[in-house]
Amino acid sequence: MILRQMPSMRKSLRLITAVSTGFSLSLILGGCATSSSEAALGLGTDEPSTSEVDQPTPDVRVEDGVVIWNGCRIEPRTSCPGADLRGANLNGEYLMDANLEGANLQGASLTFTDLTRANLSSANLRFANFAHATMHDTLVYDSDASGANFTGARYLTPASIWDADVTCAVWDITGAQRRLPPPDLRGQSQAEIDAWCREWWVNNRFSPQ
Repeated sequence: MILRQMPSMRKSLRLITAVSTGFSLSLILGGCATSSSEAALGLGTDEPSTSEVDQPTPDVRVEDGVVIWNGCRIEPRTSCPGADLRGANLNGEYLMDANLEGANLQGASLTFTDLTRANLSSANLRFANFAHATMHDTLVYDSDASGANFTGARYLTPASIWDADVTCAVWDITGAQRRLPPPDLRGQSQAEIDAWCREWWVNNRFSPQ
């Protein structure tokens, strides 16, 4: 009897993990902990909480072992243009060849996620965490990736984020973390860029999109 119940128990545990970690991420972004992008910017935990912004409760469930987040199946070759994946916990998922064009991934966590050939063009990637994600031929054209964390992202190149807004995004450059400047600060010292980005982060990271 116990053995027959194991598959359903594993699915239930995965659903509980997906929902609970999604809420945990909202708490992290809200200042109850320090996110990797936030830490890189030198920000503390005494900033406004996400309670100041409407945080809708996601519809998360598991069907046949696949997490479904607000109607979008989290699996290779999924097609969810315009999907609402705000704050989604997609850590370590396989999203190769996924079509997420125009999706809202603000504050989502995609650490160690495989995004090979995924389409993220025109998407909202503000403050999303792509640390150590695989981004080989990932299309980020015309997206808003301001404040996103690309630390350790594999295969990410300047061509990958052509025409994307990467204001204050964190990126590995020559082995060190750097905050990318807005166009009017290009050519300024890294210290000036970091100071500007700290203020920008506090003023923008809780703006609803």
